[in-house]
Amino acid sequence: MHRILGLTFFLSGVASLVFETLWFRMAGLTFGGGVWATTLVLASFMGGLALGNAIAARFGFRFRRPLVAFSLLEIMVGLTGFGLVIAFPHLPRFFAPVFGPLLGAPLTLNLLRFGISFFLLLIPTTSMGLTLPLVVKALNRSRPDFGKSLGHLYGWNTLGAMLGAVLGEEVLIGLLGIRGSAAAATTLNCTAALLALIASRRFVVEPPAEEPVLNRPPMGWVQWRILAAAFLSGLVFLALEVVWFRFLQLFVLSTTRSFAFMLLMVLLGIGAGAFLSSLLLRYYPSAYRLGRHLALSAALLVLWSYILFEGMPGREPGGLSGPLPQLIELSAHLVLPVSLVSGFLFTFLGRAFFETWKEETRAVGLTTLANTLGATLGAPLGAFFLLPSLGIERSLFALAIAYAVVAVLMPSGAFHSGRRAFRVSLVAAGVLLLGSLALYPFGLMKNHFVPLVAGRFAYGETSILGYREGRSETIIFTQEFMLGEPYAKRLLTNSYTMSGVDLPPLRYMKFFVYWPLAFHPKVEKALLISYGVGSTAKALTDSQEIEQIDIVDISREILEADIVVYPGLAESPLSDPRVTVYVEDGRFYLLTTEESYDLITAEPPPPAVSGVVNLYTLEYFQLLFDRLNEGGYATYWLPLGSLSVGDAEAIVQSFCAVFGDCSLWRGAQLEMVLVGSRNARGILDREKFERQWRDVRVARELEILGFETPELLLATFVGDSAFLKRWAMDRPPLVDDFPQRLRGDTAPEPEVYLRELGHPSSRARYRASRFLKHRLPPELLEAGLAMYPYQELIDESLDAYPEGAPLDLNKFHRVLTETGLRTPVLWLLGDFSEFSGVVQSLEKRHVQNKELELHLGFRGLADRDYRFAAERFEQAQRLAGGDATSSYYRILALAYAGEQEEAERLLAQLRLNGKGGHDRRFWDYCTRTLGLKIDASPISLQ
Repeated sequence: MHRILGLTFFLSGVASLVFETLWFRMAGLTFGGGVWATTLVLASFMGGLALGNAIAARFGFRFRRPLVAFSLLEIMVGLTGFGLVIAFPHLPRFFAPVFGPLLGAPLTLNLLRFGISFFLLLIPTTSMGLTLPLVVKALNRSRPDFGKSLGHLYGWNTLGAMLGAVLGEEVLIGLLGIRGSAAAATTLNCTAALLALIASRRFVVEPPAEEPVLNRPPMGWVQWRILAAAFLSGLVFLALEVVWFRFLQLFVLSTTRSFAFMLLMVLLGIGAGAFLSSLLLRYYPSAYRLGRHLALSAALLVLWSYILFEGMPGREPGGLSGPLPQLIELSAHLVLPVSLVSGFLFTFLGRAFFETWKEETRAVGLTTLANTLGATLGAPLGAFFLLPSLGIERSLFALAIAYAVVAVLMPSGAFHSGRRAFRVSLVAAGVLLLGSLALYPFGLMKNHFVPLVAGRFAYGETSILGYREGRSETIIFTQEFMLGEPYAKRLLTNSYTMSGVDLPPLRYMKFFVYWPLAFHPKVEKALLISYGVGSTAKALTDSQEIEQIDIVDISREILEADIVVYPGLAESPLSDPRVTVYVEDGRFYLLTTEESYDLITAEPPPPAVSGVVNLYTLEYFQLLFDRLNEGGYATYWLPLGSLSVGDAEAIVQSFCAVFGDCSLWRGAQLEMVLVGSRNARGILDREKFERQWRDVRVARELEILGFETPELLLATFVGDSAFLKRWAMDRPPLVDDFPQRLRGDTAPEPEVYLRELGHPSSRARYRASRFLKHRLPPELLEAGLAMYPYQELIDESLDAYPEGAPLDLNKFHRVLTETGLRTPVLWLLGDFSEFSGVVQSLEKRHVQNKELELHLGFRGLADRDYRFAAERFEQAQRLAGGDATSSYYRILALAYAGEQEEAERLLAQLRLNGKGGHDRRFWDYCTRTLGLKIDASPISLQ
């Protein structure tokens, strides 16, 4: 009987976690993926379990054949669970009219989300909540030993849940899709039901002569204290899970895989604890009296697992976001010990309550009810109070104290053994806990872990501007310096560099706006999904033609951190009167709003981040299309730098399945931009196409970011729909039902992208593109084609950012003499700083140093003011005490200024001074290209 029921409950646990995984995925599509929405769905899930526990506690004694009832409940879970998975994709159209008017009333909207999700999950979760008390009753009646039965079944169920957590994410969803995985879970439920029916033939419970509740006195102080301890332990443990997972996200990328394996460690600990407690109670029936020791041990482990995490090797910068073994090692260190104790604690609490109330279903039902109700409140407590109010470090401290309260709540009468060793060990544990609390290293997060994470993304001199632990993520802002001045800011969320006010991010983020403003006759209404550091929003607000700008971001903390990037209120895009902000999931907003737009642009987090895949599927892109006005455009981020070729092709296939005129454009480095329209037609008016370059403010931004002319923008073209569909033809589209088509755990393949999407092939596709021929006037089309060689130089320079590549003198000469472009000249010289204003600021303050003079000289070359450049390089040489590098640049400036004799004199002087090496390329350039003549050994440009 024990083996059959253990296997039965194991299969039930597998199915339950698979369903839970699927329900949360699908509920995110209906209710949104924000922290409020997901937490409320979790609360409604736990609330259903609690309701099932309550029913079992009140009426469980009536079940004469508990295993038959269990079988019916398992079938009900399987059928309703499968039905929910099938129904979820169709629910938004019914709920959108209800949710839409409440987008500006978050409290009412969240209460409605909770009510609807609770109602939808009511039948399967209530059925799940009924199962444990019924099977414990069956097992205990066949072989009376309540503690062993409870621990045995709870352990098997938890280990099944552990397998289900990984099986769903790692195997089933990838092979079968969402609906296929639901069918597999239903099959497991039905198999468990069949096994229970087989076991039921050997077991019948005779009904009691009278209703036990009427014959028993009301619960006394001892029972209420046990239930209070069960409630608080459930609350503390679920809040602790929230805090743990947030902490671990600082060291591993928050993907569905990392979440599944972190959850696996939690369930492994609980299951192992339940099994071991069952074994212990078998040989030592009074072992449950050690509950106070366990609660104090949990408190100590909460503290010391955090304190000792400082010494874990996997949390070093090189190990962040590391492979699966490191993820498991870090998770096991942090969560496994307390989870193990939690498995013991639940079993001992149930056994203690049974001692005071000799009826299985009521003992299990009430204990589980109290524990589940606590867990229902624990997740919101952790997400909405502990993390934003106390942060990770203080939350762990508070939860350790809460475990000490659990120990106090456990009544002495039920747990006191009368032995001196028992009392001494309890006092020792209490003293050790008080000592650990007194010596708790407050400041470890700020002084060690945050700098550790930030250091992974530091370039040169970097400082931490600040960090904030919010409801949905830990935010870290860093400041990079150049010449001792603030240069660029970077936004880190958890363990990922999400955005930055830096040259490559600024270029591609503003490209999302510059491109559609060129191709659309007039953009009046725009929607931005994902705010980041506000670069795209700033490009929107810089445009005077846009009349309405709606911004949607899932994180209030990200939006509030805007003050770090834009300290002056007038500078912030959010202060623009045309801007309306919605703190909401982007997909949920598109599902529920009645607005339509001329431009929708989005740069969500990378697709591998947990929950983000649903912002890259065919169904999501269809939502974008549906919310566009006729002729409107959607621009979307394609981060090839973090995608394998297969993942990129799946996204492209989905995008092009919706947008028939899809095209791909080069933003910066491997940050590409997908563009599609809602039936945009006709040849563009050249004057309207170029209007941004006539706006002084926008034109300056365009120049700084390497789009000095409209033709340079056109030369970022990579391919149109004919190419993209052919490129991705072997890959099925990414759809909601098969999210694992985007694996997210395979390495990017830059060499493949360079070969297939490089400039020579892109230029050929530009020439042959029907899309461009049907949209651009012939003279503009030809002008864009002529800019490809210079755009290639721009991209090569960006690829070498931030250090810069060795100066290619021939390319430098071509740009300098064949064009009037200034930004490519600066970038070829390795000067990428103009966007920051550092050089201008130092010049206004009359600061003098070699590096500043070099940058001023570079600007002189870019402006073709060669005499000014030569003077700046001469000053740099003086400040550096005869620096040879400054002399080389001075020679170039003098030669381009037509002062041949002075340039030749400097070359000769370098030789006589013995400076320089024997770089034939520089010598040949000076003599053949610049026409300098001197009898000297070759000189090296260093």
